[in-house]
Amino acid sequence: MTPTWYSTPTRISFLGDAARRWVGTPFRENSCVKGAGGGVSCHNLAAALYFETGCMACFDVPRGRVRDFLKTGAGNAIVDYLDEHMSGRFVAIKEAPPVPGDLIVMAEGPRQHMGIVLDGGDFVHVLRFRGVMISRLDDSTYQPLVAIRRPKP
Repeated sequence: MTPTWYSTPTRISFLGDAARRWVGTPFRENSCVKGAGGGVSCHNLAAALYFETGCMACFDVPRGRVRDFLKTGAGNAIVDYLDEHMSGRFVAIKEAPPVPGDLIVMAEGPRQHMGIVLDGGDFVHVLRFRGVMISRLDDSTYQPLVAIRRPKP
């Protein structure tokens, strides 16, 4: 298995605890404020969780309308961005299934959607009309996975 930063039970547990604290936060473009009165977009949620759990030092998260950022267009917007700008922090994974801490990208119609894998076959993500939630990886709603990117140790 490709090494990951989330290689210990303590780090995996810390990620799950951090993710659960975000549950119920509504979706809001270009925002990253935890709680019912706040809001967060999917790429900001992923970054916040990596920052909160110590996986990555803070960096400037891309700004812009989420709809524009997530359009697949001619390529895979999220995957292309990760591979071009974040290759020092992530490694592309071909093996399945994803492990806790992996950033997953899914097709959602003409757009893409992202989340972070948690322990026990779950992942955390944010949906426009439902907010931050934890879902099952085996839910066919979120298949197929377009890409898996693993945080480097």
